[in-house]
Amino acid sequence: MKTKTSVVAILINNDKVLMMNRKNPPLVWCPPSGRVHIGETLKEALYREVFEETGLTCDIYKQVSKWKGKHEGIFIISYIFLCKTNDNKVTLSDEHSEYKWINISDLSKWKDLTDINIEEWANIIRNEFKL
Repeated sequence: MKTKTSVVAILINNDKVLMMNRKNPPLVWCPPSGRVHIGETLKEALYREVFEETGLTCDIYKQVSKWKGKHEGIFIISYIFLCKTNDNKVTLSDEHSEYKWINISDLSKWKDLTDINIEEWANIIRNEFKL
């Protein structure tokens, strides 16, 4: 079975998390994310994906979880990292139609708008950054 590796950035600016609305299926809200290219490290892929999708640079703090699953018959392993940026002016790529900075306290309200388990993110963020 074919396997793809991807990275996901829980991107924090002050007390908010970036979510973007995808233009292509699955049509849901998501954080910056994407595939790891051959020869890239996870961190290199994460920096590249964040910049390509948002125009932002970030600092990577640590990997906070890993997700394994299938999408359209392809096995996917996603590494989820906690990241921080000092800028909130997003320049979207053509993969997304809009973006929103979500208050950390409001993340649980977004659980049905995304295909990523974001319910645990608020505690992870608060514990790491003492927010």
